[in-house]
Amino acid sequence: MIRLNIPRMNILLAALPVLLQLASAIAAGDEPASVTAPPSFRSDIMPVFFRAGCNAGVCHGSARGKEGFMLSLFGYDARGDYERVVHDMPG
Repeated sequence: MIRLNIPRMNILLAALPVLLQLASAIAAGDEPASVTAPPSFRSDIMPVFFRAGCNAGVCHGSARGKEGFMLSLFGYDARGDYERVVHDMPG
């Protein structure tokens, strides 16, 4: 029968996340430095609109848009949204 030492188990469980993070940092250090990709409208900009609610139905995602500017509802048309932001957005 295995006998567990609870205080040692608690220390091990508390140290486990730190050890895993340390191991991943060491493993990542072995890889060559990667070139950072340029920002993507679909991956980097659209999520900001979504989180802020800009492309929701009560804001610029409505059928009429808001204050003269319109986005696709919930970002379904990323290419069209890009064109509207870059070329049609007032200001």
